[in-house]
Amino acid sequence: MAFSGQGLGAANALTLGEVVSGELFVVETETGIPPKKVGNCAGICQNPVWHQDNNFFVFGDGLGLQLYNLAASKPELLVSATEGGSFPRRFGPLSWARNGRWLLMWAGTGIEGAEQAVFDAPSGQVMVIPHSFFYADPLYAELTWMVDDRLFMVRAETEQGPALGETYRINLEAGAVQLDETVVLSTEIIHPTAPVHWQNGRFGYGLLAEDWNETVGLYQRVAFNEPAEQVNTLLPAIYAPEIVWAPDASGAVIGQGGRLYYAPSGGELYRLDAVGPWAHHFTWLP
Repeated sequence: MAFSGQGLGAANALTLGEVVSGELFVVETETGIPPKKVGNCAGICQNPVWHQDNNFFVFGDGLGLQLYNLAASKPELLVSATEGGSFPRRFGPLSWARNGRWLLMWAGTGIEGAEQAVFDAPSGQVMVIPHSFFYADPLYAELTWMVDDRLFMVRAETEQGPALGETYRINLEAGAVQLDETVVLSTEIIHPTAPVHWQNGRFGYGLLAEDWNETVGLYQRVAFNEPAEQVNTLLPAIYAPEIVWAPDASGAVIGQGGRLYYAPSGGELYRLDAVGPWAHHFTWLP
């Protein structure tokens, strides 16, 4: 496991107002051996994300995008914060593509918004994803990797709609993330959320609105050129709730307003009060 903090000592040892750099640690959870300190981050250690081979993880800090290999003595700088712009950039890793070479991440200056980008590990290219810029709006474009290493995005074209689903492919020769296919998910004043692409090729997403109507809910599609199937409902929302689809498309767990819900595909929406309030950051187990 990789984690960051301001040290392993007692919390009351920290001095209020003191400028403290984040410290990065790794620990083998089944050995009982104390955590090993990897090093100090320049500011905050942002979003450690493991590669699927489990030998290394990436993270962001004030120096740029970093990689730590378990066999190394210190992190390696992959992309400098000062590359490619007038202002230093911050990177927040999100997830790796199935091919193991492309990393989805946030990229911004730390002020005035950020956008999502793809980092190509072998070449070091950073490719900004169109329409992914986010400033201060409550709703924004959401992305996920597809099983064929493309990207599936859901977004509203304007505040008045329509809601769109788009797929993008990475063109390394052009050094760009390029639009592949587009489908209109809804022409209503509504916002799409929670994109997912399953092993069987089906797409899943949600449609949100501040006031509930019969269009609000969770949807699945066999393909972009096939009609959508509404598989459950959603509650009204201004901000997108946390929605995590099951890997087999059988339903989704939803965290909204401090409560936990389960939405089976083709069933009723269940409120799971027994779990307790403010559950979040869900991960389905195999």
